[in-house]
Amino acid sequence: MLAVNVLIEWIGTKEQGVSVIERILWLDEISDLTYVIDVNANKLPYARTISEYKVALDTEEAIMLDKDPFSRVVDEVLLSEKAKAIRDRAWEAISSIVILEPEIYYPRERAKHVKTVAQKYGLSEKVIYKYLKRYWIRGKIVNALLPDYDRCGGRGKERNTKGVKLGRPRKHANIIGAGISVDEEIKRIFRIAINRFYYSSAKHSLTMTYELMLKEYFNDGHRTVDGKKIPILKPSSEVPTFGQFRYFFGDCKIFYVN
Repeated sequence: MLAVNVLIEWIGTKEQGVSVIERILWLDEISDLTYVIDVNANKLPYARTISEYKVALDTEEAIMLDKDPFSRVVDEVLLSEKAKAIRDRAWEAISSIVILEPEIYYPRERAKHVKTVAQKYGLSEKVIYKYLKRYWIRGKIVNALLPDYDRCGGRGKERNTKGVKLGRPRKHANIIGAGISVDEEIKRIFRIAINRFYYSSAKHSLTMTYELMLKEYFNDGHRTVDGKKIPILKPSSEVPTFGQFRYFFGDCKIFYVN
């Protein structure tokens, strides 16, 4: 059943190596209208029809995801004062406009509201839009506004990983590669892969999830064998190791809830 916060994945996009997963933000059965946001893209909400989703689900062009990769269990006691201050300031800035549904999804009206609160709280409009997208993408909850470094990796400490590979040197790295630096883009791919392949009806193992992720997101094109497209994997020096993937999964899985 379609409802607010449900995640829908469009299956056809997998063939192009792109994962399009949309979160339903608002819907109205009478007008056959819903506003959604692509959780893997830096875009603002857009409209779809409810009937469009129903047809896609019936024909299996799209599926309704069982797990939400952005769901998280937060212990308020364990949050740092800095993290809570960042969250609370962001919520104070947007709380009065996110409730203006569906008006907040209309580009012209949204622009007016963003300008008003930006001036009121002394923030740039760009920052307000960042808060809004984070709030919508991560499930329309206040804790969606917590800083990223409280979510995964580093156990509450943000680390500068640009150009630096973290962790113990890989055994036989001179032969099989040392892995790559796990930056925010790689973490984003990890989250998508975990949601698509691990938390799915197929119930793949973590090892199989890793292998499917490499084929889907770390390939240099495809070759045809017996009429089938086979992905050409990137060299081991250009892909994350299973250890890096497993570490990320272990660090984040407490945030995945039913």
